[in-house]
Amino acid sequence: ELYQGELHGYGIEKDINNHLVYEGNFLIGKRNGQGILYLENCSLNGVFKENTYVSGTITYKDGTKYIGNLSSLKKSDGKNNNGTIVFSNGDKYVGGFDNQRMNGWGAYTWANGDKISCSFYYGDILGTGTWTFKMKNGQVNYKTGYFQRSSNKVSISFDDEVTKEHQTIWGPNSTNPF
Repeated sequence: ELYQGELHGYGIEKDINNHLVYEGNFLIGKRNGQGILYLENCSLNGVFKENTYVSGTITYKDGTKYIGNLSSLKKSDGKNNNGTIVFSNGDKYVGGFDNQRMNGWGAYTWANGDKISCSFYYGDILGTGTWTFKMKNGQVNYKTGYFQRSSNKVSISFDDEVTKEHQTIWGPNSTNPF
């Protein structure tokens, strides 16, 4: 419906070629409340305030989804702004973001079930944490140690509980050594 010549309440917005752009609630001509905005590379389904997307789910063309506040994903304030990304390959990250990169404490779970809970530094795995994984015999095990990434592989350094020797192994992005 219209109010003072502007969309107000539930409505549909189309571009000049009559393609659907937005479907949802308006407040005196501005996207406001629940709605879906369709963009070239993604759709934003969630809450809008005065034409600005606030929170919900961003679904990209490849199937990757970000769930959370848009401000948390985009902020670059050095704080841990939390959200969730579910990648199209089945991997999932839950944790902190800064300037659209994984940053701060988080948990990255690979599609095969391996999981790292540790600190991330602007997209890189770095710091003390725990790697949970299935061994070849099917048992679930974990290692706690220091993580770092090199050449797109992750290593973990830890003191072996049995031998008390310091070891470094290559982790989830390479062959499981267990």
